[in-house]
Amino acid sequence: VPELPKAAQTEDDRVANDGALYFPVSKGMRFEYEYTSSEFLGTKTIIIEVDDTTGSGTEVTAKMLMLIKHNAKNFSKSYTVTRNASGVFSSDSVTGGKRQEFMAPVTPGKQWKEGTAVNRISSLKGEITVPAGNYKDCLKVVTKLSGGDGGSAVRYYAPEVGLVFDDYLGEERQDHL
Repeated sequence: VPELPKAAQTEDDRVANDGALYFPVSKGMRFEYEYTSSEFLGTKTIIIEVDDTTGSGTEVTAKMLMLIKHNAKNFSKSYTVTRNASGVFSSDSVTGGKRQEFMAPVTPGKQWKEGTAVNRISSLKGEITVPAGNYKDCLKVVTKLSGGDGGSAVRYYAPEVGLVFDDYLGEERQDHL
């Protein structure tokens, strides 16, 4: 029996598989989050802006500016996000420092390790409600810290928006973005 021809990959499939759908970056994009943590009292406002991008297609690096506002004090820092055929990588993040946001191609069940943490893409149909709205068909990443003994984390990336939720529940601290 001859093998059936594979369906042509659509532009939507390519975008979803290479991560651009869940982590779009273009100059001027702006994200604002409320951030709480067991490390401090009150709520911080985090504003992240895409300052510049280089590359195109499946290989893009974005220079990000993060402004942190807390109790009338402001602090800013810059970091980079690289999106390529292997996934999305941040040189810094609000809740966890340097990390791989997710692997590409974006496939439910895909796992990767970072130190003692085990990350897994658990769904492409995640739903989450946050102050900015209700998001469906989200990429959901679940992390077991220290193999599950040290706590867990969950992140949601909304299509054509990016990171909309990040919850870190570790033994020594709890962060919510």
